[in-house]
Amino acid sequence: MKIIGEGSEATIQIVTARADQFHVKRFESMTGVTPAIFMPWHCLPHLFLSNHKGTDKLKTCHDLKYLKTNAGLTAVRSFLSSNGLGNDFDQINQDHVTSIEIDTFGYNTDSPFFPYFNYLDETISSLPDWLREKYDRLVAIVIPRKYKPGITAKADGSGLSSIHFRKVAFLSLPTTTDSKNQFLLNYAHEAGHQALHNLQHFDQIIYNGLETMVHSRIRGHKRPAIQSFHALIAIGYMLELATHIQPRDSLSANFWCTIKTKLKQLLALGISDFDHIKFTPVGSNLLKQLKSVA
Repeated sequence: MKIIGEGSEATIQIVTARADQFHVKRFESMTGVTPAIFMPWHCLPHLFLSNHKGTDKLKTCHDLKYLKTNAGLTAVRSFLSSNGLGNDFDQINQDHVTSIEIDTFGYNTDSPFFPYFNYLDETISSLPDWLREKYDRLVAIVIPRKYKPGITAKADGSGLSSIHFRKVAFLSLPTTTDSKNQFLLNYAHEAGHQALHNLQHFDQIIYNGLETMVHSRIRGHKRPAIQSFHALIAIGYMLELATHIQPRDSLSANFWCTIKTKLKQLLALGISDFDHIKFTPVGSNLLKQLKSVA
């Protein structure tokens, strides 16, 4: 079950299709609404789907492009807020990030996000076919996040993916010198989370993954093993992008060269953190794949 490297797009195609089908049927059984296609909010927990307030616009939406409009982003924010989830999605990802909210104007041409979205689209279109296809299946839409007034933005930007909101990457803007490349890197990071989220619908990956603690090479402290393994997969996906991207200029080349070296070191260290962890056969296969690219 390959999810990293050339050929992994075939696995991603299969597991995303299975997960989509599962959630469409689940959404229909809970709400009585028959979706035409899978949408991210079909994954929300039963508590919120059974009450599905504020879904009037979303539940009839058959095109993710709607989420690139002010109305679409406002509908998502209102839907999650009306169901008690809040604009910052703290209850979706259990991260309690109260400093960030959806930027409902993020896709406007005069938005600070707009050139970043263009850069993302142009760069992804230049990637090898298999990698571009994989990204398209894993991250159907990027939803812009902004820091609330008075909050200092994280220099490298912030990202969020949730098993309860599949195929969506929530990204804020980095403020570093290489901000556009950092934005791309954060996108790849979230694609890694999405890949593992898909597999988690059918396999637990790690036995006792929530009870066992392992050092996270992203957070820098111990977390439940499955969350630290998410970090490791994210590192693998960022390294995959750094390996296959074609830098546009010397500054970009320096950025990706430096990042690639750093990620290889992090991946090697992270793999060693899991020496004592008991994986399922699927999880063992994923760890083997990471070792092959470290």
